[in-house]
Amino acid sequence: MDSSATPGSLGEYLRQTAPQLAVALGVYFGLRAFGVPPYLALAATALAAIVHVALSVLRGRKADVVLVVVVVLYGTSAVVTLATHNPRYAQLLNLFPGTAIGLALLVSAVVGKPLTAFVAAQYRPLLARSALPGRGWSARDIQDYARMHRRTTFAVAVTGVVQTTVSVLVILSCSTDIAQLFCDVVGTGTTVLILVLAVRHIRRFVNARDAAAAEPKEAGFAAQDASR
Repeated sequence: MDSSATPGSLGEYLRQTAPQLAVALGVYFGLRAFGVPPYLALAATALAAIVHVALSVLRGRKADVVLVVVVVLYGTSAVVTLATHNPRYAQLLNLFPGTAIGLALLVSAVVGKPLTAFVAAQYRPLLARSALPGRGWSARDIQDYARMHRRTTFAVAVTGVVQTTVSVLVILSCSTDIAQLFCDVVGTGTTVLILVLAVRHIRRFVNARDAAAAEPKEAGFAAQDASR
């Protein structure tokens, strides 16, 4: 299977998500089990997330823009929670990054510049549009690849928007504990599932077109061997 069809960061993302989710659930529900109010448990969860990010930097990961944004987000969440004593504000604030990404994906699909194609090319330069002829792809293959990315980006965006909408409804209508459990488990699980399905879809497309492009070459080699 051609690994070039899959952004190399997916495995890293999945490995990082599991401990982050465990920390979030452990801190929040651990404190709640001891009778700590929801807003203090949420603030502690945000601070624990900041510590987790700091430790990942100390272990060798670069302090990139994404990490800075994560720290700012969790810091803001902790401040809002402590200032208002209203945990729902913090829970709604935590939905902002996903909402922004979903809208960006939607806009990119509509204007014909799908972000999934950009991300794939960043992590696998051989999937950049300019490099596709070098894989033996025809002009039709390249056009189909672009259309596939537009559809994939649009599907991911719509799913993300629906997920955010449902999360908002749960936060506003359910208890803080139920909402936190939903956002952490269902929200994170849905995000991981969307990523896995999108990457597999891209991988299957690339592998199929690579195989089709290789068939004429293999047939030519066979003909040369037969003529000898």
